Amino acid sequence: MFLQIIILEWKSFFRAKHFGQSLTLKILMGFVGLMILSSLWTAGAALYDLLEEQSDSNLPIKTLNQYLLYWYLTEMTIRFMMQQLPILNSKPLLILPVRRTAISHYILTKSFFSYYNLLTPILFVPFAAACVKEQDFSWFGISAWLAGIILTSTAVHYLNFLIQQKLTQTWKWTVGVLIGVLAIAGLDYVNILPVSSCFGLLFDQLLQSPIWLLVPISFIIASYVALYQNLHKQLYIDKKSSAKRQQEVSLDNNLLSVFGKTAPFLQLDLRLIWRNKRSKSMLITSVIALFYGVIFYKDVNQPSLTMTIFASTFMSGAFAISFGQLIPAWDSAYYPIFHTQPFSFSNYLKAKYILLSISIILASILCLPYVYVSQIDVLWTNLATMLFNVGVNIPMMLYFGSFNKKRLELDQSQLFNYQGMGASQFFVALPALIVPTIFWFIFKTMFTPTIASIALGFVGIIGIAFNPWMIQSLSNRYLLRRHIMIEGFKQVSS
Repeated sequence: MFLQIIILEWKSFFRAKHFGQSLTLKILMGFVGLMILSSLWTAGAALYDLLEEQSDSNLPIKTLNQYLLYWYLTEMTIRFMMQQLPILNSKPLLILPVRRTAISHYILTKSFFSYYNLLTPILFVPFAAACVKEQDFSWFGISAWLAGIILTSTAVHYLNFLIQQKLTQTWKWTVGVLIGVLAIAGLDYVNILPVSSCFGLLFDQLLQSPIWLLVPISFIIASYVALYQNLHKQLYIDKKSSAKRQQEVSLDNNLLSVFGKTAPFLQLDLRLIWRNKRSKSMLITSVIALFYGVIFYKDVNQPSLTMTIFASTFMSGAFAISFGQLIPAWDSAYYPIFHTQPFSFSNYLKAKYILLSISIILASILCLPYVYVSQIDVLWTNLATMLFNVGVNIPMMLYFGSFNKKRLELDQSQLFNYQGMGASQFFVALPALIVPTIFWFIFKTMFTPTIASIALGFVGIIGIAFNPWMIQSLSNRYLLRRHIMIEGFKQVSS
């Protein structure tokens, strides 16, 4: 049965309409992955000498064991943000005469062949080789230690999926786990609760006796069984419709009614952002982007002042660029329905424009405290980039959105996730940040920074003035390409 499922997945990959684009992107990401692995291998090879210099009394491997807990916490964080259980590709199997038991084991087995499972071996294998070379311990003891390292990483692999399923159910779990981890880390840092030292004792014992390998093996079995049982219960086509509805944040229709005919579309967008993992993770990263001002908004000299325009454009437009470059792919699951309803498509685009504009204005307001901590004229800079983002960047993103024809899967994390993205998304993000920076630099060179900010803001005001005409023109373009886009959205990415 496994072989048949693998053959189906293989055919799905090569028969996909966007096979060429997906293959090119995967090759590119493969080169990036190889660079990361080569860096980890180099770090692992240098780790022995580094620890030997810092610890005169303990052996390097003993010192390393005391910090292994922090490595696994870092690995868990990376996995939580970037690694997803491949359930989506297995949903079509539910309508075939395939047992759910086989599908569940296939999903968990497939997840094991992951790039992230290479990080720990690549880092610690050269370190273990150095320990054997220096004869710190016997070859058998080092092998048992390395096996424990890899088995613990495998336990983290399956434990990550269990935590994801719990934390994505409610925000209370997320806050509770975050507070707990920070509290334990703080107590360990001040040596009140030496968790890292106790965790390192397990690997110290592995150097003496391989019987301690039963500890990570038991964790692997327990997490695998728990994950299998949870997954087996969820493998139903109508699982979401039959499940008990979770309490959701209700939207105030009276508040949205001020936007007139665009209010229903705004309500759909707000619900989409709140309900789906990809949009929520994108919103979180956009909030984190507001803190980039700590790096750029400081006492800088005149030549590097141009970078503050780049930072201001990025901070105020982080959400608008991230969300806008994937319009209308956010609605790809039900996009054909829009073209069967009796409404003006320009209202759909107006709603997107209003949503992105509000996000830019709110981000610009949240950046205002930098005025009090920076010697740069942040107020004029923020105002200019806000106007440019609203008047120029949003229409530009809506225009390039008419080229989108790749379906977007919403229950995956946004971080390092290129599913549903094509050349137009990569093309629109760079000009949105670089064009205002170059424009401001030219005017600053010719005149003064203040005049450059005024000119940049004036261009944005012109774009806002022509907004009704641009929305109507964009609406005509979307309607002209609607059949191409609908056909593309029907293709499920592999």
